[in-house]
Amino acid sequence: MKAMRAFLFLGVLGCGGESMFFSPSPCSDGRWAGWALPYGVVWVSPTGSDAALGSSVKPLRTIRAAMEAIRGTRNGRIGLLPGVHKGGVRVFRDNGRPVTISGCSAAEVVIKGSSERPATATLALQGSGEITVRSLSIEQGTGGITITGGVQATLESVTVTAAAARGILIGGEDTVASLTDVTVQNTINGVLSRPNGWGLGIIGSSVTLSDVRLLDNRGFGLNMDGGTLDAQQLVIERTASTDVDRFGTGLYVRHAQRVSLSGCAVRQSAGDGVFLIDNQEVVVRDCEIDQVASSSYQPGDGLVVRQVGTGRAPPPVTLSGNVVTNAARLGIALAGPLTATLTDNQADDSNGVAVDGHARFATEDAVVTGDAIHVLDLETYRVGILYRPR
Repeated sequence: MKAMRAFLFLGVLGCGGESMFFSPSPCSDGRWAGWALPYGVVWVSPTGSDAALGSSVKPLRTIRAAMEAIRGTRNGRIGLLPGVHKGGVRVFRDNGRPVTISGCSAAEVVIKGSSERPATATLALQGSGEITVRSLSIEQGTGGITITGGVQATLESVTVTAAAARGILIGGEDTVASLTDVTVQNTINGVLSRPNGWGLGIIGSSVTLSDVRLLDNRGFGLNMDGGTLDAQQLVIERTASTDVDRFGTGLYVRHAQRVSLSGCAVRQSAGDGVFLIDNQEVVVRDCEIDQVASSSYQPGDGLVVRQVGTGRAPPPVTLSGNVVTNAARLGIALAGPLTATLTDNQADDSNGVAVDGHARFATEDAVVTGDAIHVLDLETYRVGILYRPR
């Protein structure tokens, strides 16, 4: 009986003697920012105080103060209570220990940036540790989220809206990032003299995407230089040009070690749909590309895999089960030297000007409909130039 009374007493008192008869969970899902209970978590609220304990009933005010509070912990956990939190936050972990920053949901927890400091990301993830950010939204600011410095970052159920230059930027050869259920939308036309407006930018990093949506961005939906990209269920829609007819490409990747796209959709691009150039390995399976426009800068091709002679062996290219419709010029285009395996691809209704007489093309086992059909034979064109861009 005494043991039971002691257990109940301990259950009523938390750290520092705080009452643990706390109010119900602040999250609409009945949980505490993804955790069943609020203990072992440093809590942050827009109405809190950095002089507080950081508990669920006495939360801190800033994420910066929460990072200081978990500095010596083995597994830091920071919970964001509902409301609008101030942006310009740097999350740095250099001891290799993991950090998780979790909100209730993208609708309930917002980190809002400022456009007054052009070089400042709303949320910057850096260092050598593992950082997980989940269930929140990033709004406005010069840049939404930057992931750099060799960090291993995971984004889950995150929305980035109305960043001025780039929604998400991932950079560095040692940086590894995984994005799941992430939306980047309405990136503006850049800042100062840089009309970027990218939804997602990747420079030399290893990135995995699953159920990622890049919507209504400018310049590029996704722009990548170097690194590796593995994407499943990636959706890129309504990519606009940055100024008069410039860019507007849905997905652009060059110099990557590997590009793998599966079950992706690219729709309503102001320039090319998918343009892959000088990559060491390319696999595109079961993707849909539709409504690709042309401009004075971009020809309006649907799916392009191009290789400029580099002295290396022709890279392998696999295109399988892709459907391209309504491209302004070519539906599917290859430009060598490269070694291609093409199966069950379809290019329909590409209605623009022809290049060397080819308005659209498909190869082995493909089905092509519309006028001016030109079917190319895989054996003949395994290595070579299928068309020369203007």
